[in-house]
Amino acid sequence: MVLAKEGAFNFSGALEVHQMVPCLNYGDAVGNHVLGLRDIFRSTGKVSEIYTLSASPEIEDRFARPFHLLNNTSDEKVIIYHHCSSSPLLVDIFIKSRGRKVLVYHNVTPEYFFQQWSPEAAQHSREARQQTKILVEASDVVVADSSYNAREIESLYDRVPIVIPIPFQQHGTDSLVSQKCIEMLYSDEMKNFIILGRIAPNKKIEDALHLFKSYQESDAPDARLIIIGTASGYDEYYSFLLAESARLKLKNVVFTGRVSDNELKGYWSIADALLSMSEHEGFCVPLIEAMHYRVPIIAYSAGAIQETLGSAGLLLHTKDPVASAGAIATYLKTASQQEQLQQEQLENFSAKRVQALWRTLLFHEPELQMRAP
Repeated sequence: MVLAKEGAFNFSGALEVHQMVPCLNYGDAVGNHVLGLRDIFRSTGKVSEIYTLSASPEIEDRFARPFHLLNNTSDEKVIIYHHCSSSPLLVDIFIKSRGRKVLVYHNVTPEYFFQQWSPEAAQHSREARQQTKILVEASDVVVADSSYNAREIESLYDRVPIVIPIPFQQHGTDSLVSQKCIEMLYSDEMKNFIILGRIAPNKKIEDALHLFKSYQESDAPDARLIIIGTASGYDEYYSFLLAESARLKLKNVVFTGRVSDNELKGYWSIADALLSMSEHEGFCVPLIEAMHYRVPIIAYSAGAIQETLGSAGLLLHTKDPVASAGAIATYLKTASQQEQLQQEQLENFSAKRVQALWRTLLFHEPELQMRAP
């Protein structure tokens, strides 16, 4: 197994540390991670920018730089490429650019999740998987944000990535208006379960609907399920979820669409539990957000879920709705006793710890623990 190319950790002479990401999205887990790393690199006195093909309007002018401007940067630089989606153009620019190269692998959702719902998304996933090999071969060092992702790279490409997790980051302003509006909207006595993230086929929200029906019937008829996230690009899947909810005659199911950071704080404040039935996660940032807000966590064991969750919540090993509903009812009776476990697990993803790992990797300290996960 190859840890890194010869001399790969000699980054100390780099004057600039730049990042590349195909799309810089507002509120997206990878986008937030990229923005946080930029602040880390700038805090060391390095010039650091984000180069992308496109960016959300909310952050484009403040944070994103057009990809072609990367050619104007110093030869003495580190270029960090974040890989989770297909971008032939940006991949080509990365491999041809001068400077030391670091790949951050966030994982790529396999195409089979999308084939039924979006042939375009399936093709996009297939291309991204093919580009992973090119990126690994071009990079001096490969970083994975979970041991799960690292094992995938190691098994497929004979490279041993360094594991540096995504840190917990707070977002939004100090304004309480949006947060208070959400709190007032859900000020009743219902128990609120939230699902957080993009509405995509791998998230298996239909499984959550079936589970929620069993939970309502067996334990809490007035429980509410709030599904927070955009369905952009997956209109057919979203229509299927609406139809399935109607077919099951579910009560109290809410699809919010995209929300702002401050609105999200409001949803966390009224949440009684976070639910995830996803079948593919390379990290799952909502888990660590729930730990921060001391919200009980119920998650199906898939991908990196068990690694990120640790002992800080209920890990489901079955998709059987009746069995899972019973386990949830039992768990929630004592979930408040798990706050210490949540705090301990959250410390693994502290900004201070992650900053130290990145600084150790890039700036003068090759004694970083670079062993296989």
